[in-house]
Amino acid sequence: MISYDIDGVLATIPPSRNKPIMEQTDIEKKQYTDSTIKWYKTAKPLLQPKEPFIAITARNDKPYIRKITENWLDKYHKNNLRGVYMLDTAKTYDDVARFKAKIINKYKITRHTEDNLTILRKLKDLVGDTELYHWQEGMKSPELF
Repeated sequence: MISYDIDGVLATIPPSRNKPIMEQTDIEKKQYTDSTIKWYKTAKPLLQPKEPFIAITARNDKPYIRKITENWLDKYHKNNLRGVYMLDTAKTYDDVARFKAKIINKYKITRHTEDNLTILRKLKDLVGDTELYHWQEGMKSPELF
């Protein structure tokens, strides 16, 4: 089985915050959350896997985000999607890498494609023989990391 990250690989990346979360007001935090949710619903698809795969994402596994994510994946990847795994911990680089490694190792993923180089560097020490690929919008095809 193979796996793909969602944001930045299967779907375009949501806009970044305009300033660090600690500096945002409650209103700015809500506006950012609302715009991200809208982005999740309408993101442009990027890579189109031709074989069965699972999606592993750092999106928060809240029920409403899961529903939006599943609907989007069903729209663009219905025939090949075999499962979606969403982050169930804090969203730090270390936590995201450990979460993704847990899924990769559990399902014996042979190839994982990711756009975030920091996550790829951390995964390299956590996933054994899994081939890791880097891909981001504008590249012709994923590159072995």
